[in-house]
Amino acid sequence: MIRPATAADFPAVERMARDFDAAVGLDLGGPWSSAQFRGLFDRLVADRRGLALVLDRPEGAGVLLAGAAPAPFRPALWADEIMFWIDPPARGRWAGVMLDQYETWARDLGATLAGLSSLDDRAGRLFARRGYVPAERKYLRRL
Repeated sequence: MIRPATAADFPAVERMARDFDAAVGLDLGGPWSSAQFRGLFDRLVADRRGLALVLDRPEGAGVLLAGAAPAPFRPALWADEIMFWIDPPARGRWAGVMLDQYETWARDLGATLAGLSSLDDRAGRLFARRGYVPAERKYLRRL
């Protein structure tokens, strides 16, 4: 089942966020901050321009966090995924169902674009099959 997250989902969502953070495999600077993540999670749950979806399955869980904001150079609203994680045993068709709900939320807000990021080619291929096109490549350097 995929549903909007509630405050009670925070422990499970934080566990998945930590798994996601570990999968990135980069030293992103500083220790994990539960308080900072809690602030983000609470804003996404409470704000109409925030999205927090959770997947509850016997084989695993998933989360999709997103936000919508005005485009930087155009009078348009853009939706952008912040984190998309599904526990490996639960991966498969559920990613597409979660993306359907993300896109519906973005359309209902009046967003003209929906963005996704990927850590690997597998996710990139899924996004491309759904009509997403690469827009930029981000590079990070630890300072």
